[in-house]
Amino acid sequence: HLNQYQMLPLKRTGQVMGDLFDMPMSEATILSANAEAAQVLAPTVTAIAQELVNQPIVHADETGLRVNKSLHWLHALVTEKLTWLGRHEKRGMTAFVEHGFLP
Repeated sequence: HLNQYQMLPLKRTGQVMGDLFDMPMSEATILSANAEAAQVLAPTVTAIAQELVNQPIVHADETGLRVNKSLHWLHALVTEKLTWLGRHEKRGMTAFVEHGFLP
């Protein structure tokens, strides 16, 4: 939640865990938890993506973010009830097509 939803950097996430719970976490532990959560949530992400393709109207947007000091793009597809997010090195239609949307 702190690192992915609140977008705290790894180091700060570990510090917050130490401050709040007297249990600081290493960056490796946070990355491992992120990887485990991604694996567990993969079927849900796929189901959301498949449902979005079937919607008559979908809002598409993107915003820049840094990944290893390089500019990447966080793409969003949103309806009133569904949200899908995906990162890509490119912006615009190229990224949405490579993500499997907006063919």
